[in-house]
Amino acid sequence: MHKRKQNPMTTPEIANVRRRNNEGLDLVNQLPNAVLSQIISSLSIDKTLRSSVLSKRWKPLWKHTPCLDFDVRHMFNPLSQLNNPFPKRVSFDPIKHAEVYDQIVRQVLHLNLGDLISCRFRYFRENIFVDDVEKWIEFFITKKGLSCLDLECERLIEEVDFKPKIFSNLYSLKLTNYRLDSEAPLAFESCEKLRILKLKKMIMEDETINGILDNCLCLEKFSLIDSSGFKKLKIMNMSLKYLELQFLMISELDVFVENLQVAMLNYLICPPKGLRIFTPKINSFYYTCNAAFQTV
Repeated sequence: MHKRKQNPMTTPEIANVRRRNNEGLDLVNQLPNAVLSQIISSLSIDKTLRSSVLSKRWKPLWKHTPCLDFDVRHMFNPLSQLNNPFPKRVSFDPIKHAEVYDQIVRQVLHLNLGDLISCRFRYFRENIFVDDVEKWIEFFITKKGLSCLDLECERLIEEVDFKPKIFSNLYSLKLTNYRLDSEAPLAFESCEKLRILKLKKMIMEDETINGILDNCLCLEKFSLIDSSGFKKLKIMNMSLKYLELQFLMISELDVFVENLQVAMLNYLICPPKGLRIFTPKINSFYYTCNAAFQTV
């Protein structure tokens, strides 16, 4: 006779697990709506919207979230094919998908009922050619009081022109995958409120990057990562406290920041004679050195 297999969990044990799960759900449901909205705000927009089906109480919570994350990789299925080197045969129309993306953004924007603290866009390059991006930015900043903005194009844009002073009311700004021309510093005029600026995978000439820094005199944290096109970089923002430079190839680097406290210089290809750094109040200095390439 074959012995019947015993269930590894007895009935009382299963009941205890269910009871603990129910207690956990009860604890979550006891949180105020403001806290639940804050939790939801850490999710991408697709997951944020899905939270509305959990219960009647959860249905309107996403409309009050202070942070939104619009990422094309998660918003609808065909977009997941973009980063696949061997995609399946799917009909991908970038213009059509950009239009759908814009429709989703606009719908969510107008349904959101509260003020926004931060917003992240990872969008199609086609969106910027029809001025979708500038319309989103203006709506968020003027209507929603946005203070933190993260813009990333899914592919490098040949050239982009932002309107003058468009970033003037922001506290934090991150740009990824842009080629900026000599007119770009105009978008950073009157940026007295801007404290955090992160530029990644950018292409800019000397006058562009240095012009941007000249217009952001109140910066406290500046990061420049994996960017090219410029040879001379001058950082002389007196209020700067944190500086991060990574994966850059330059001929001259001038850092004259009296109040700088933290500096991170990793994988910089620069001749030793071109390095001029004056930071008398620095507390922490991190660097990666590769003598073979005269790299700091």
